[in-house]
Amino acid sequence: MAKTVGRCRTLALMHILGKKWSVPILEIFFSAKHSETRFNAIRSRTGITPKNLSEILDDLREADIIERVGKQEYEGYALTRKGVALQGFVNSAKQLGVHLYGIDPECTMRRCNECDIFRGRS
Repeated sequence: MAKTVGRCRTLALMHILGKKWSVPILEIFFSAKHSETRFNAIRSRTGITPKNLSEILDDLREADIIERVGKQEYEGYALTRKGVALQGFVNSAKQLGVHLYGIDPECTMRRCNECDIFRGRS
């Protein structure tokens, strides 16, 4: 994580979260019924390419935001304690976007990958 922006862990975290797919992937984990999930489940819920998904999951693992869990044939991913703490940050960032930029208040009620802006349709 630190190799991308020097030694500052905060900037490294912002760099990771600023990548297009990081927050939509994290939002899958924030949902209680998807607190632990597998690669193909994440891929089908987002539509992300396998290569991009692997890269984002690697970044999130390196930052200790998610971890691998389960046995090899049932291996999946789950949030770490640090990952769980990010849920409040993501929700606050959405609320700040509504306040500062006039983003639709419904933004705070849906996942980023469900948004027309995220999908490039707006």
